[in-house]
Amino acid sequence: MDKNDRDFRLNKRIFLNVAAIYLPTFTRTDDGGNFEAARTLLDKHNIGLTVWPAGGGKQSINSLQGSRYEEPVKNDKDSYQQLVKDVDNWIRNRATGYPFLVPVIFCQYRASGAAITPFESKLGAASPACLISMSGLNMNDKMTVLHEMGHAALYPDASHNNDEEVSGNLMQESDGRTFLLRSQVEAFSTAFFARIVAAE
Repeated sequence: MDKNDRDFRLNKRIFLNVAAIYLPTFTRTDDGGNFEAARTLLDKHNIGLTVWPAGGGKQSINSLQGSRYEEPVKNDKDSYQQLVKDVDNWIRNRATGYPFLVPVIFCQYRASGAAITPFESKLGAASPACLISMSGLNMNDKMTVLHEMGHAALYPDASHNNDEEVSGNLMQESDGRTFLLRSQVEAFSTAFFARIVAAE
């Protein structure tokens, strides 16, 4: 078994379940093509992607309002956990696949990085939340969202893979990410937000 196999496909199709949430500080109205690019890459490995709401764009149903989110999210554990609690309460009776989904939160925040998956946002058995800034959607490969989902799936072993021998891998930090390794496919298949049966 080669953990670096780039062509590995799961025997049974699984679906990753995502909730797309927009905060007021995120002025774009869409994901910049990231969800579609994620679907294309995941499908090569027999993985589907279910996004709530359909399309993943900004709508009233997935726009979290509130005065605390009119400014960038603070870079501390309390702020991240409050954000996840608020998102959880917002989607509880709205999102298909709840509670077995990972929130992808489009917002501005005070931490460095174009997109982050702060482990301080982890609550209970769920994966950490993925936070995507507007600058995070500027990558040509459109892999920012899936890269952060990779951090959530690989938690707690969620380091970047910047080895030259796997240049172009999803978990590298630079643009040009085009493939997954077998170990990453397997991590997605056992993630908190993965299900064998789901409606796409």
